[in-house]
Amino acid sequence: TAGTAGTAGTAGTAGTSGKTRPASATGEPDPSQPRMRLGRDSVAFSEEELSLLMKSMIHEEFLSAAPMMLAWVVEILESKQQSSSTRSKAVKALGDIVAVDKRLLDAPSLLAAIEHALQDDSISVRESALVLVGKHMVQEPALAIRLIHIVIRASEDAGSSVRKSAIKILRDCCLIMPEERSDKIIESYRAILNRSSDSEESVKSFVLKTFRSLWFDAVPEGDDILVQRSPRDRSKSLAKLATAIVGSVSSGSGCRALIDSSHPLIAVLREIRDVDQQGTAAALLDLFIYGDRGLSGAKRGAARADDGSGARPEHNSGGPPANMDGARGLSYLHAIYAMAAANPASCIPEHDPLKFLRTLAPHVRDDSQAESQTKQEARESAEETLYVLGITSVILNSMEQRTTITVNLATDISEELPNIINKHKFTAVVSAACACLSSCALSSPTATGRLLNVAAQYLAFLDKPAAYAKNLPRFIFIVGQVYRYASRLMQQVDAFLPDQPALAEKLAPGSCVDTLNGFWATNDLAGSAAGFSVSSPGLQAQIRRSTLEAICQIMIASPRSHVDGKSVAQQALARALSPESPPSMSLVALNGLIELIQADASELRQRQSRDAATGAVAAENGEGDVSQSSAILQLHWDPILALAMHADAHQKDVEDQTAAMIRRKILFLIEISIRDGLCGPWSCLSTLVLFAMTDSFAGSGLSEAGVGSLCSRSVKQLKLLVIKYPDFVDMGRIITGIKDSCPAAPRHRNSRQKEQAESRSKVYQQRVKKLYSEIVCSTRAKRNEFLRLLVRAFKGDKGSDLSFANVNMCCWLAILLAGVPYKKAEEVCLVLHEIDAIASSKTSSTVADLHDLLDVEQSLIEDGTVGDIKREGKGKKNDPRGGFAAAGDPARDPDSGRRARCAVIMRAIALCVISRLKVYLMRAYNISLERQALYASGGSRSTEKEAVSFSAKAASHAVANLYGVYGVSSLSPKALLEELDDDSHLMVD
Repeated sequence: TAGTAGTAGTAGTAGTSGKTRPASATGEPDPSQPRMRLGRDSVAFSEEELSLLMKSMIHEEFLSAAPMMLAWVVEILESKQQSSSTRSKAVKALGDIVAVDKRLLDAPSLLAAIEHALQDDSISVRESALVLVGKHMVQEPALAIRLIHIVIRASEDAGSSVRKSAIKILRDCCLIMPEERSDKIIESYRAILNRSSDSEESVKSFVLKTFRSLWFDAVPEGDDILVQRSPRDRSKSLAKLATAIVGSVSSGSGCRALIDSSHPLIAVLREIRDVDQQGTAAALLDLFIYGDRGLSGAKRGAARADDGSGARPEHNSGGPPANMDGARGLSYLHAIYAMAAANPASCIPEHDPLKFLRTLAPHVRDDSQAESQTKQEARESAEETLYVLGITSVILNSMEQRTTITVNLATDISEELPNIINKHKFTAVVSAACACLSSCALSSPTATGRLLNVAAQYLAFLDKPAAYAKNLPRFIFIVGQVYRYASRLMQQVDAFLPDQPALAEKLAPGSCVDTLNGFWATNDLAGSAAGFSVSSPGLQAQIRRSTLEAICQIMIASPRSHVDGKSVAQQALARALSPESPPSMSLVALNGLIELIQADASELRQRQSRDAATGAVAAENGEGDVSQSSAILQLHWDPILALAMHADAHQKDVEDQTAAMIRRKILFLIEISIRDGLCGPWSCLSTLVLFAMTDSFAGSGLSEAGVGSLCSRSVKQLKLLVIKYPDFVDMGRIITGIKDSCPAAPRHRNSRQKEQAESRSKVYQQRVKKLYSEIVCSTRAKRNEFLRLLVRAFKGDKGSDLSFANVNMCCWLAILLAGVPYKKAEEVCLVLHEIDAIASSKTSSTVADLHDLLDVEQSLIEDGTVGDIKREGKGKKNDPRGGFAAAGDPARDPDSGRRARCAVIMRAIALCVISRLKVYLMRAYNISLERQALYASGGSRSTEKEAVSFSAKAASHAVANLYGVYGVSSLSPKALLEELDDDSHLMVD
């Protein structure tokens, strides 16, 4: 206690600072100094020393109480009993504590509490937790690297404000993380890119603003971080992302494909307007040609040669560019192509429109035949050629002025293209060469002649199939690519060949389709094509695939000519999409439809852009907006959705990846359909749920990093449907999708198989949790309808009699219902009530029937005839029970007595499964029989807002029985009777 009065003390007593106190003239302590009583004495302190002493005492007290106080704040944060505002204040309190000592973020308990807050029901709590970690992540690169996964997950949050905060934090973290951790930077970029198709317009706008600041602004917009970035730095960040995308969408060891024109990266670049993209594109071109070392002497000479005269600069055309050390040089080409595909004007500078064409022209060459190349070098060389061809095609197609220099340059570029088409071993490069030759033909008559020569040459090969049987797949593929990209020219071929009418007629698209149809219509695995026999089944399959692909390419080039359902193209698609078709053929058909829709959308976008630039007005409403691709898609929509169920029907070890790709292509078509409104949103609900519940191909290596697995993409589309079309989200269709996803029954013969079955069941429970939380619980009515229909699915498709229940389906439904994340007592009571409605009237009669069966079996044993009954069931697969329990399907058994015995057993098995589920739910959520009876008597109002919590400890005794539910089918009638007798008192009538 400090004061000025007290007993006499010793003058000059040392204080906490170690200094001597000044004394008064009389030798007494200065009465103006504050004093502190220490026992019977009082000691004088200066104000500074007293302040230090008090702070020390308070700090010591806080240190002893800090762990307890911190644990108390964490407890408040994790408590569902507290209001959302209280939990939000707890998060802010944690933020104040962490601001004092950032090392607390290393504490596992605190980090777990923050992650728990990021999954809170309240948006404000989740946003506060995100701001807490983000504030420190953007200041410390090491912390950003360690916690970036938390922010990436938050970028998919249901709250738009949370997603925006996550995007900003990810952007700021990308600017401070070292280049050595480019994997984390790219992962962050891709998380931001995934939000470009967000359902909230403000979030999409924020994504565009973010990428604009990263790629085109010298100083990224923001209040906290200002990092000066040169054009090269901005270009490199775009190039890294483009290369990551190229690697993720390509599979296998071959040449990686061009970035799809519908990819979010190109869509974002297309939407970023009112900026000078030419500077970034020029920086990318310099980086590709000259590398990071700048202009060498030889390159300076080449640059001086690039004087706008149209002459080619003297590049070292015999080898790669100076910076071509693996994928680094290719990454700049990836980014240039993305910019050109999004905005061709970015690669056509006003002061020198032909700069990109002249610079890249020396790289249009075929190096694939070089013997000294390794496989990796050959792949990189092919990929360089592919992207150079792609960029060249885009620029040539967008050139508005066809000058003499343009004609000469197009003629020079086209000189090497027939050689690439004839000899290159990568089909992606061959396709790009066909597209580039068609683009050159728009400017150069010489290139037009070369294109017609290629078409005539390969059609002549098809007229002699026996002589070129082994090469027919490649020849047919080339024909399809030529007609795909040169459709306008081929439709006017008679104008280019006025002196050769026979050749012009042969080159017409209609004649080409008839030629291809001869290979498709009559060529099956045991037949012949176009009058010649193919002995190898593998070659036959390749010919058919190439023919179908070529027909699809011609349809893409001119959809108006093939929209009729009786056309060759539509009949071929219908046959390829049937369940009887091999998976490889179905995959070709799906790829053709996807390309058709993308090409139609691209053409429509270009036409609208031209009309907007010229001020053209449609003569009638809707003119130019009609999509032929949507009409073709609707013709095959139902077979496509049905194909999702049969995607693995033909699976063998070699075809696992093909079946996986079929499902991914179907999902991609659904995404396009929902985005563009091509088909009814309700029609694909069941298929999306099927994909959301089953992702059997996750280990096939085909999943796209950052975009997500088949399961997560399907849930994303379902969430979009819930937001855009809530009235069309029918719970009945969702239940159908869940039932369609029911897997085959797992084996339970040993402990290892039981463990595998349990772990698999937990995976499916996690999927139904996500489906339930994010889709089903949008409204209380939909939630209750979902639970009601899911329980009623126990009865099967043949009515309320459990005698015809599917045992595997019952076990599957029990596992899923146990994994639903119930939050209200009403939900659990509703499930228990529906279980009682099914089981209460059946349990007593089934127990009586089992007693009768056992009595009959005992009498047969005494008569010595039971052996015949056991021999009846001996042939039943996966059924070790024998006797009465070994009966098959009661609906198909011709023996009425045996059918009746089988019905009793099946009903008993279903009731045991349902009973185990009920025991588990009652214990896990502490629901008594009295509580159930109250709900059944109309007390649902009392449970509507009452929260429940899952108790793993209380449910521990029932967990083993629940996950062992698949083993119920192997129980003997006596064991079934004992289990039903034990649980019969739980059924509320």
